[in-house]
Amino acid sequence: MVYLLKIILLVVVVFEIPAAPVAARADSTADARAEAKKHYERAMELNEDGQAAEAVIELKRAYELAPHHTVLYNLGQAYITLAKPVEAVAALQRYLDEGGKAIKPDRRAEVETEIARQKTHIATLQIRGLPAGARVRVNGVDVGTAPFGKPISVGVGDHVVSATADGYDPAEVKVTVAGEDRRIVELKLRARSLQAGCRLGYHDGGAGICVASGGCSANYHNDGNGACVVAGCAPSYLRVGAQCLPVFRSVSPGGRHACGVRTDHTVSCWGRKGEGQATPPTGRFLSVSAGRYHTCGVNSKGAIACWGSNYYGQSTPPAGTFAFISAGGEHTCGVRSGGTIACWGYDADGEATPPQGTFTAVSACNVHTCGLRTDGTIACWGGNEYGQATPPTGIFTSVSAGGAHSCGLRPDGSVICWGDNEYGQATPPTGIFASIGAGGYHTCGVRTDSTVACWGSNKNGEATPHAGKFVSVRVGYGFTCGIARDGTAVCWGDNTYGQATPPAM
Repeated sequence: MVYLLKIILLVVVVFEIPAAPVAARADSTADARAEAKKHYERAMELNEDGQAAEAVIELKRAYELAPHHTVLYNLGQAYITLAKPVEAVAALQRYLDEGGKAIKPDRRAEVETEIARQKTHIATLQIRGLPAGARVRVNGVDVGTAPFGKPISVGVGDHVVSATADGYDPAEVKVTVAGEDRRIVELKLRARSLQAGCRLGYHDGGAGICVASGGCSANYHNDGNGACVVAGCAPSYLRVGAQCLPVFRSVSPGGRHACGVRTDHTVSCWGRKGEGQATPPTGRFLSVSAGRYHTCGVNSKGAIACWGSNYYGQSTPPAGTFAFISAGGEHTCGVRSGGTIACWGYDADGEATPPQGTFTAVSACNVHTCGLRTDGTIACWGGNEYGQATPPTGIFTSVSAGGAHSCGLRPDGSVICWGDNEYGQATPPTGIFASIGAGGYHTCGVRTDSTVACWGSNKNGEATPHAGKFVSVRVGYGFTCGIARDGTAVCWGDNTYGQATPPAM
């Protein structure tokens, strides 16, 4: 295969990165370079096996760790194999821009010719008719907010263009384009009607509360959504300055982002947004789960909605109603309303192939998944290199799957963990716990006195919990988030992408 041959020719060049002058920085650079090489070589193997989509993921990770223009060249080739001309052109153009004079004239001419060829498979959509600030998605992927200064590029074929905005009902339109088409897409959003039951001059301010419309008069203040509410906050709302804002019902930290469901059933996300994992859709949700590069939630009708990376199909849920959802590394699992488990996405280690039977909960992580059966026993499946998928016998009230370890909570409040214990993440302290959460290399739990205890890796302060009382705690990769008693979300640990800085409300 031509693509494979080109990768092999470039592999030496990619990782010849100059050493840093400072010793500590040199060590860090060397580690990143070594890790990048692993992902790069894995990309070659995947491509040789005809798995170009998976190769894309590995190439993107290699570039993230050790940026070099030749990785972009191979990324462009992979996108060509996948018939994704928009992404191919973007990668190849960046290759030319970043490579500069290092790219030989004959190679530059070859790439420019390929870019021109790929552009013949690209069409553009000019979005019109939307109010400023309306958010637009193409095939479920966020492309920005109106107004758009330039057209949106898409590949040949069928596309669904949708738009949402506060105060408006959502709208969508389907378009079919051929190569080099220039289409104008008109999207009209209809102003949302007043809630039935609210008297004239009032409208739905969230959580079924009718609030005053228009300017705020005496004894009223702004609720943070442009509405005026009677002074004094409604239940499950918290005063922040002059505003009454919805607190959090739950929170879920993932790879480098986190999401939470507020008391008005809207979802808020923060942290890394590169794959769209922190850009939730509108609507009312009952629960949400953040994975490595994607997020899924159960909406008010029991259906699953996912957003973010979908390279392995982890963001393409099956139809049906669900009671529970858990997003892992590159796969997702949910408990259907009847108690059976359905999983989708990456399944190389069997992590997306659940056993038969009925369950009350499921927890998906990197390459393994665990579920709590209706009889209180635990079943795990998928990767088991460290014994993380071999749970102990007995009855449990909850289970949480981490990077390469798992933990369960017994009816008496004691915690038992199994699997990798390199950092002490599978050695819980004594005491009685109300809930637990296992992460990449650490674990945390809420004790019955509402304080949080953590154990395992503490490289970024992820195992040093905030003081105070908590209702629940969840653990991600290198950071932790919990819901304080007043309903605010509190996070600690790695904050490189703002993943440990939740919105004030």
